[in-house]
Amino acid sequence: MRPPHCDVCGADATSGGGGLVSFKPTTSDALWHQRAARGEIVGHPPNAAWLCDKHARVGSALAGTHTLSAGLAQIQAADAPPAPSTPVANTVAGSIEIGALERRLRDIFASVARSVGLADAPVTTADDRRWTPMDASEPPNCPFTDIFTRQATHGNRYLTLTFERAHWNPHEVARASVTLVAHGHGTDHDFRLSAATPDSGSLMVDSITTKGTVPDAVTALLIELGYAS
Repeated sequence: MRPPHCDVCGADATSGGGGLVSFKPTTSDALWHQRAARGEIVGHPPNAAWLCDKHARVGSALAGTHTLSAGLAQIQAADAPPAPSTPVANTVAGSIEIGALERRLRDIFASVARSVGLADAPVTTADDRRWTPMDASEPPNCPFTDIFTRQATHGNRYLTLTFERAHWNPHEVARASVTLVAHGHGTDHDFRLSAATPDSGSLMVDSITTKGTVPDAVTALLIELGYAS
């Protein structure tokens, strides 16, 4: 289970009326729950989101009719500021929140796995928290990094989605990054996508870089988000 930080704004999801909200499962979500029930996999349910008090009220109303990605997108849209009265140029930096990007990559993970020859490979998920003692402070009163991974593996080939979020404390994010890496497939399929936030504490993506030839599903997502043409 991922630490209880709101998947929309990053706030504490355990205070007030916040909590874990389970959205309408997709077909792949249902398969995950079946495997989890058999004890084959563990981790954070793919259709569940931590939501703070403010966003849990909206999320709970959408949970029965919306999938996770659709529900969170609607919540984020409701939070968005009004459109400016005059057109402005679309900017690459800061156009999507890092958590939203990770969810979009998670949504296309199965498609990407198929494109690199891992359609039938088992998928595992893991959540980890790494503490960074400093200035005489020790866990749980020191900086930490939450690391969430999703990996499809077959032999020496793998596709890994990693989301890292470094915190000064439970309420203050220092920086965050997302990577999607395929390795061991040969030059035709090996690739790496990296996205990161600035060190200012903003959760908006500062840059996205790619190396190698990314699959069509990734290219389509980058075009949709305005990071490619």
